[in-house]
Amino acid sequence: MTAEWSIETGWTSFDHLNESGDAAYVLLSTRLNLPLTKWLRLHFHPQGEFYSARVQERYDADTYSNRLRVREGYVSVAPLNSLELRGGLISQQELKQPLLVSQSRAFPGAAEFVRFDLGFVNLTLAAQQLIPTSYSIDAEREDKEALPQFRTETLILDGQVLNWMDWRASGGLFEWKQLPNKVAFESGLWGNSSVGEVAPGAEFRYGFRGWQGGLDARFGPEESWFHLLTEFRRLQNTAAPDGLNNAQSWGVGPQLNFRGRTVSALYRRFFAEKDATVSLYSSSNLGGTNRMGDQIEFKYAFTDYRFSIVGGWTNAVTIRNNPLQNTLTSYYLGVETDYVSF
Repeated sequence: MTAEWSIETGWTSFDHLNESGDAAYVLLSTRLNLPLTKWLRLHFHPQGEFYSARVQERYDADTYSNRLRVREGYVSVAPLNSLELRGGLISQQELKQPLLVSQSRAFPGAAEFVRFDLGFVNLTLAAQQLIPTSYSIDAEREDKEALPQFRTETLILDGQVLNWMDWRASGGLFEWKQLPNKVAFESGLWGNSSVGEVAPGAEFRYGFRGWQGGLDARFGPEESWFHLLTEFRRLQNTAAPDGLNNAQSWGVGPQLNFRGRTVSALYRRFFAEKDATVSLYSSSNLGGTNRMGDQIEFKYAFTDYRFSIVGGWTNAVTIRNNPLQNTLTSYYLGVETDYVSF
């Protein structure tokens, strides 16, 4: 068995309309891997989140709430070297598509991976069939609701070109189905087109199915002191009309390596039209959908001491006028350790 832990502490803040929040935080994470046989293993990734905060919000939410949650937890079956089947709580971090779904989300369900090493490139076929999580009491729904669904099918390619470029490209399909009244109502508060003054009976005006893709590249020889980081993301919800169904982001920034230190910074420009995806499940850092704006992320890694200073800033304005949305500004600054064995 392998067991690792990491801790992060810092300060975070947001400001939006008559809402605001400021908090000191501590995040404590562990990762446990337990091989049971050559082809069967258990993976468990719990995280404790602790805040001391002042928050003002329009609606009841769990922003800056103390909690213990599972970021990932599944049984892995690998009967062949090229095939892996997972069942349990599936993290969305591997999808690497924050315009579609937040990378901090994890949903119960199943995932399948078929991997091939073609020498010059690695090829992965990935699919997942999940249940988007939500909690509804009787007062928030009209009747017993169908089980919600979220599925994706993705082709992933990654490789290296002549020791001067590392790259990863992905593309595939997605669909959200049978989402609860409460999800439709709360998503309407954060950008989506929905019908309903209250949660019971609320519905989305449009469905959510379409395609998504992304490209990441790091330029520069492995041993170089300088690398250029680039990224691109794109998705389209083909169930919604033009002008409401697209989302896109691109980013660029330097990575510097010197004397046991690695400094990286990424500037990102993004937009997410009103019904590009389900706003409740998209990245909260982007402010939901019906947004466009700028992001900066940086990391100063003390690789010899195994910790990093991390930070980020986001400014997102609305694309279309919406009395429930206005400019959202947020930032965070913290210190995090690398994962170490215990």
